[in-house]
Amino acid sequence: MSDDEAWQAIVDKGVRGVFQGISRVAVSTGGKFYPQDEGLDHLMEGMRSVKASELLFEGGGGKLLAVKHDYGDSVAAIYYDGPVSPADLARLVQLMFTRRDRRACNKALVPATRVKTVTSRWKRRIALVFGEGFASRLVETSLKGKDKGMLTPDDLEDARIAISRALGDCLPLDKVSELPRPEGRGFLILR
Repeated sequence: MSDDEAWQAIVDKGVRGVFQGISRVAVSTGGKFYPQDEGLDHLMEGMRSVKASELLFEGGGGKLLAVKHDYGDSVAAIYYDGPVSPADLARLVQLMFTRRDRRACNKALVPATRVKTVTSRWKRRIALVFGEGFASRLVETSLKGKDKGMLTPDDLEDARIAISRALGDCLPLDKVSELPRPEGRGFLILR
């Protein structure tokens, strides 16, 4: 069983465990539905064209609710009948999608405000000797291509080492682990 098929089984079991009257659940990750259904491919295209995150179709045989993950490419199509609230069902599916994303990322992250504090200290120390323009360019270059909201302590330490090497190790820059932490705050761990 592939990861996508396992994910479909998890969503199916979760939805059926909360709501009664669910007849079928199909989940798409990466553009392929599990279990496969030709009609659902057209549904996904329609959702993309109207930029909808949720669509509800009602017919004589029941209802179809399609829910697209707002921050990914996953889509769930749920066939049901009975007194199920589509808003509640869509919310449950969105929560399941979000939980899967959080489970995939379990590294310790440095809060963005902490990154700003550390880099500002480095810039001030370098600017005293080499000037503000050079300090800003050097620090920004060391973090080039990295999302400042998704840095680990190791990423920040690597940037500090790169800056120190560029300066010829002539200025002692505070290590991330040596800086005083604000009271009651630390690293954010996503699980």
